Amino acid sequence: MSTTATSLRSPTCNNSNHKYDFIRKWSNDGKKISIIYLDGAVIVGGVDGSRYWGKEFKMQLTKVEWSPDSKIMLFGALDGFVHVYDYQGNFQKKIVVD
Repeated sequence: MSTTATSLRSPTCNNSNHKYDFIRKWSNDGKKISIIYLDGAVIVGGVDGSRYWGKEFKMQLTKVEWSPDSKIMLFGALDGFVHVYDYQGNFQKKIVVD
C-alpha cells in the first residue's frame, strides 16, 4: 500500500453508518490517515490500523489536507470555513474562505 498523500473519493464504505462518500488522505510522513465522510464524520488513524480519534462535525465536509509536517489538519466545509485541528483532534482555529 502506498503512503503517498493522495485523496480518493470512494463509494460508501462497508461497515459504516454513514450514507455518503468519503475522502481518504495520508499524512505527508505516511504514518497517519484521515478519512472524512461528506456528512461530517472524521476518523484519524495510524498506518498500523489503530484509531487515534474520531469526531462528528455538524457540517458537510468537502476536503481534508495535512500540513507539511503532518501535525496539522485542515478540513474544508460547505459553510465557507476551513477548520484547523492538530493531529490529535484538538481544535486550533476556524478560517473564513472568500
